Amino acid sequence: MHDGFRFRKIVRQRLAEERELHPYARIQDYYKLLYQSAFGMEHLVQDWNQFSLFLNHEMSSADPDVSIPLIKDITIFHPVARINLAAAAASGITVDTITRMCVESMRSFKPLTPSVFTTLLADFLTIMINDPFSFTVEQVNTFRSTISDNIFRAVHHSDIYRSLYSPHYRLVDPGTVDK
Repeated sequence: MHDGFRFRKIVRQRLAEERELHPYARIQDYYKLLYQSAFGMEHLVQDWNQFSLFLNHEMSSADPDVSIPLIKDITIFHPVARINLAAAAASGITVDTITRMCVESMRSFKPLTPSVFTTLLADFLTIMINDPFSFTVEQVNTFRSTISDNIFRAVHHSDIYRSLYSPHYRLVDPGTVDK
């Protein structure tokens, strides 16, 4: 069983790191991080050939950028990180390498159980109301109602997040990243 206090502390830490990096993030962007940390990338991959084709297209359209951190650790329980595609392109990391990291990561990732995620979600919604996030109760309740039919589904980044931060990344186990 997981230590609830330590668990909440790690969740707050990961969300605070996201806020520091992306100060205009919305509740759904924080939820996306939480969801990705809880469930990894399995929901994204139906066909590895299509995955590689789309990844190749996305990497070729991302402007290589050495100023962006290559890896952003979003681990809550099982190791998982976002590898930034613009930083990867700037570092000479290939589509094949990222695909390999994703395959290895997916094989080893252990998603949270629905009951643990449900507890995590309740804590998350409370965190969103408190400092430093300070979303209103109405904003949190509105978000809760948008996911109430299925809390176990992924969401997209908010329009403002996509516009300001142009997120292009994949989820990997940080241990698979070539040093």
